[in-house]
Amino acid sequence: MATITQANTKKGNSYRIKISLGKDQYSGKYQWHTETFKGSKSDAKIRAKELEVQIAKDQLYQSKGVSCQYLVDAFIDHKSMNIRKSTASTYRISFNRYFLKAFGDRKVDELTTEIFDKFFSNMHKSGLSNTTIESTYKNIKTCLKFGIERGYLESNPLDKIPVPKRKKVELNIPTPEQVNECLEDLKVNSDWVYMVTSIAVLTGMRRGEIIGLKWSDIDFSELSIKIQRAITDVRGFCEVQLPKTKDSIRTIYFGETLKSLLQDWKTEGIERASILESRELLDDDYVFHNYFSKNENVSVYRPSSVTQSWNKVQKRLDLQGVRFHDLRHFHAIQLLLTGSANIKDIQNRLGHSDSKITMDTYMRYIPEDRNKKVGMAADNLVKIGTPVIEGEIVQK
Repeated sequence: MATITQANTKKGNSYRIKISLGKDQYSGKYQWHTETFKGSKSDAKIRAKELEVQIAKDQLYQSKGVSCQYLVDAFIDHKSMNIRKSTASTYRISFNRYFLKAFGDRKVDELTTEIFDKFFSNMHKSGLSNTTIESTYKNIKTCLKFGIERGYLESNPLDKIPVPKRKKVELNIPTPEQVNECLEDLKVNSDWVYMVTSIAVLTGMRRGEIIGLKWSDIDFSELSIKIQRAITDVRGFCEVQLPKTKDSIRTIYFGETLKSLLQDWKTEGIERASILESRELLDDDYVFHNYFSKNENVSVYRPSSVTQSWNKVQKRLDLQGVRFHDLRHFHAIQLLLTGSANIKDIQNRLGHSDSKITMDTYMRYIPEDRNKKVGMAADNLVKIGTPVIEGEIVQK
């Protein structure tokens, strides 16, 4: 049964229609449909009858009236069943920093395309990077799509807004001389970070993949490393997770330089295990086992500690803007420059899921003189004007 009351407005006769939708199956609270009708009371009664018929036939969009905060919490809870904890944490940080800061208490079905136009315009004006804006856009759009599936809103206002274009970011790649300076500095100031950095430079592995290595993953006879786990920081604690993608689970090979470094590090590990825990070093031990860690489940150095040490090196050597992750780019580009690997080799070595990612990231850093040499080589494939010997190509 509808309740009709006169609304106090300055724009003529208006009536507020309120109809019960029954109890919500989850919260147990009564839900209501309310709307303001402009016109006579008799017309408002007709409109109320129309609404009652729509409700009876389940044709009326029933706003849940949930807040953006409620939607985000429900979305992350749902996603957490299928994503890593670190990814869920990243989602929450992104939502809290931008979307919820602007719309936390607002009802999701009140959001419009115009509201989001202004929201993203303000993000641009504040100087945020295109990468951050695009990531925020995609996260919100996915969250709103989830809201539609759950009946919290009828349509997605971001369907009418194109994805913000992302400009290609210029990588800040250190030179070989700068990398050597960093290694020399770390060798004096932090032996374990020196070792982590050496592995990054010589293999292109990700920070979490390096910290996640166990001695059983390293084959000194085959000179190979199996990458099958990663360590991540989740709210101040280390957790073991699968690598970033299925293509990140891979085997990579190394040379004599890294073999020597790893063997020396293992010798030190044997001594530390004996002195600090009165035991032998086990194959199942982490390569970067931290004997003083308070994290009993995963006693390793925290990946964030690598970044903190690297930032200190930057300040000491005045290398501002070079991230630890840039060593991964350094590794790939140096292999391409020396001709030791092609794009497919780099893709497999870095664990990229798509060669397009590798191409887009690194091909623009190949010097122009390499392209000129290719042109000269192409010019000599055949001699124009010289008779071609007739024959057939035989596949071997």
